[in-house]
Amino acid sequence: TGKVISMPEGNILVTVQDNTGTRGITLSQRFYMTHQPFKIVGIDRTMNGIIQLSCTLDSINTAYDDVEHNIADKWKYEIAHTYALQINHGTIARVRFNETLSLNVTATDNGNEMANPPITYTSSDPSVISVDQQGQVMGIALGQASITTKLTYHPTVLSTIEMRVVETGMHIYSIAITGIPMLKTGQSASYVSHIYDHGTEVFDQSVEWSLRNQDDSTPTKGSITTSTGNSVTIKAGSSSGANNKALVLTATLVSDPSMTIEKTISLKNLF
Repeated sequence: TGKVISMPEGNILVTVQDNTGTRGITLSQRFYMTHQPFKIVGIDRTMNGIIQLSCTLDSINTAYDDVEHNIADKWKYEIAHTYALQINHGTIARVRFNETLSLNVTATDNGNEMANPPITYTSSDPSVISVDQQGQVMGIALGQASITTKLTYHPTVLSTIEMRVVETGMHIYSIAITGIPMLKTGQSASYVSHIYDHGTEVFDQSVEWSLRNQDDSTPTKGSITTSTGNSVTIKAGSSSGANNKALVLTATLVSDPSMTIEKTISLKNLF
């Protein structure tokens, strides 16, 4: 009280209680205050019961700092998670009146498929289409509604699909694409579309293929080199600028162009 301290611009003093946690503080550690990072350049432990830290304004490090939550060097000690969720039934799916359909949903973390992720399912109109928490959809009445899936513990990660309830006896086509989820620079890989009619694979239908960048930029960072029936070969481009980008492979049912499915293919450098 009554003490005046003159500090150079960009420097601050931080006083903390001397306890088991604060005794682990070391020089050069960083922390955020007022949305700015500071680095510890001096530690004074001479006062009884308190520790005084001399700190200087530091630069934001986007590679390691969780800037959104003001946590310095978070990604030095934790793995940054990028979650994605996809309903693998194209843009529109169909279910027959008074019958059920199991939703095929894929969740990924940093491009790797998650095993048994907790997912929450909701219907925009349960009087038309109901869905349980195992992803079983049932057609209640003729009409249309949307089904939304969310990662239960990360509800901002979601995917939505339009569902139509149709008369019993109509074809209910769906498509699945199999193939590796990542390509390295210059690498080629084959992908196959499997077409199902109400859950049973059929072989009298075909698809058309297309390829684009996930961010819709041009030119496309890969190409379709061969396409035979329901299989296609994709080659990743040779540009190093494609690293950590992604391609989107789309299969469209020839007999019903409203039925499509997309597969995201991550791109990595060779080294």
